[in-house]
Amino acid sequence: MKITFLPSIRFFNAYHKQSQNKTEPDKNYSVSPAYGLYYMPLSFHGKVDEELMKAEGVHCPVCGIKMLSKEKYLNLIEESKKIEKPGEFFEFLNKNKEYIPDFYLKIIKHTEAMLENPNVQTMNDVFLNLSRISKSRVKTYLRRTAGTFTTLKNYGSVSDEDSKKLEICIDECMKPTLEKTAKVSKLSYYMDLLQKNILTLDTLRKKDIYRESRERLKDAFLYSGLFKKSWNNGSNFNENITSELVSRIFLPSLKRTGALFSDLNNKKFKDENTILLCGGCEKNNKEIVKTLRLNPKVKQNINIYLKDISKCIAKSDIDLPSSYPIEQAKSIRRLTSIDIDIQELLGVLKSKIFEERRSDINFEVLNFEDVPCASCGIPTLTHEQKIKLLISIERAKSDEELNSIVEKNKRYLRPEFVEILDEYRYITSKFPNMSQGDIIKLLQSKMDLSMDIIILDTVDLIKKHAEDIELNQSDKRLLNKYLNNTKNKFLNKERELWFPYREYNTLIGETLMKMENPRKFELIDIARGEPREKHIIETILYLHPNILSKMSPLKGMLQNMFKQSVITADHIMPRDRNGGNDKENIAAFCKFCNRKKTDMLLKDYYNFNPQLRINMQKYLNKVVRLIKTGVLKGYEDYPSQFAENIKNLTSKNPKPIILKYPRVGKKD
Repeated sequence: MKITFLPSIRFFNAYHKQSQNKTEPDKNYSVSPAYGLYYMPLSFHGKVDEELMKAEGVHCPVCGIKMLSKEKYLNLIEESKKIEKPGEFFEFLNKNKEYIPDFYLKIIKHTEAMLENPNVQTMNDVFLNLSRISKSRVKTYLRRTAGTFTTLKNYGSVSDEDSKKLEICIDECMKPTLEKTAKVSKLSYYMDLLQKNILTLDTLRKKDIYRESRERLKDAFLYSGLFKKSWNNGSNFNENITSELVSRIFLPSLKRTGALFSDLNNKKFKDENTILLCGGCEKNNKEIVKTLRLNPKVKQNINIYLKDISKCIAKSDIDLPSSYPIEQAKSIRRLTSIDIDIQELLGVLKSKIFEERRSDINFEVLNFEDVPCASCGIPTLTHEQKIKLLISIERAKSDEELNSIVEKNKRYLRPEFVEILDEYRYITSKFPNMSQGDIIKLLQSKMDLSMDIIILDTVDLIKKHAEDIELNQSDKRLLNKYLNNTKNKFLNKERELWFPYREYNTLIGETLMKMENPRKFELIDIARGEPREKHIIETILYLHPNILSKMSPLKGMLQNMFKQSVITADHIMPRDRNGGNDKENIAAFCKFCNRKKTDMLLKDYYNFNPQLRINMQKYLNKVVRLIKTGVLKGYEDYPSQFAENIKNLTSKNPKPIILKYPRVGKKD
């Protein structure tokens, strides 16, 4: 099947392309508006397939087996040459079973059963017995397959024509057992037999019956193939029968590079199309996206694979940008509906993302303490301040010491967080025996109710706003789909987890985003605005198990609160809308506001946040003071350029943002 490249799926080009103008910096960036995450520039040194082949400890995204590098594979073969007794062979297989494909795992069980057999003394005895068992196993599975067809024929109410087809399959599967002179045919013969007869049945269950029978026979024949004297490549067993057998067992686990799409029209994106696979899956699956879509059982495997790749990138074991697994995960999720936990991947890549951001964006304002957030005006924490503060919270030995830390740094907390703390203290005073965990659960339930009210208000506001927009019938259907699904799926007073914003955002993408009217973004901004802001506040109350294993729920909640005040670089014109890394396009936002703004244009963000006008001025005043005192050097032109940029971007608003600033030249 030919897959046409979808423009909406953003892959990155891993090869560095020199700009025609050598003085102009490369401004091609990849960004995820859904998560407000920084990504590296599209330039990348080296080939993706070469880097992926360096990754160790990665599981196959299709079958889930732990893949082997060529070096590890050869080491296993060398190690197996020292095996002399059946017991040593069993221990060797059991120790390395994570690398053995599922269809070969029976060899461990069969070898273990032989250990108590006095007639099995050498590895040659083991091989002969395993070979005998494997042949018997093929006949057993042929009989079971025939039994399935017999049951369907006798009790399935099939037509006379289907009955004849089933009879043919039954006779052929039973022939090696009933006729002494009959030999077991090749696997391809039985595959053709099933395809011609079972797939042409009238029953609706024919595909399930075909798939089950095919996989059963395939595994049996593959296992039997281990013990044939000549193999796929025509080679015979060498002098060391053990090492030859081991080489066959582990060969399918050798890692290879495959492709998500078999036919990718746009070669520019071929790098993210590259994925690691074990040899068995790479051979049998020409198009991985199709395989993932048809086999929902691989959901867990693809999540494990992406997490493994993320760990390798985070540890710098492979030289790939942090955007690689995230963008690949989003593409797979979009095309297969597999629920991939991107937030978990972001957690694994957290240190790598920060390292990339700091190395790529040279914005000195981020290095100064108490810079007001240009969005909300709250003083921000530098990265170093944050680390010290989090450590002090974790090491606090009493509630009094913890309260002292909070009061000392209260200016960094958002008003919403202060309200939550006040509520926490009130509950503690009324119910002194209530545990911290129970208090936070109570706060979570209160937050759930608040979120339901916001969702209802958002739905009503969108209804009213849509009345002023001329929508065609198609757009009206999409709007109604959003309104109905939002009420039916996202209003839940007994929610056990936080608000599922990711699923809510997916609904927006499937409805409002697909509308034809250009004013659809006005509805999208309303739909995302309040729910997203409330969701970010809500997340501080849901603590990861890793955090709770290290500290108390109260300490974990406080750490989550202060993390939102860390200073970040916000691109005023989002990078996925051609915004660059020029100084005048960057402002200091706290982490909370950066996540809240994501990819919104400044003029739209300003409509929902009118306080931006005042807070931008507070921010610029702080920058001017840093320049005048001489601690921020090389930024003398920044105030005028930044102010001009803000004015241009909000010029179409009723009240554009016009920032005032004193002259700050080098003489000053």
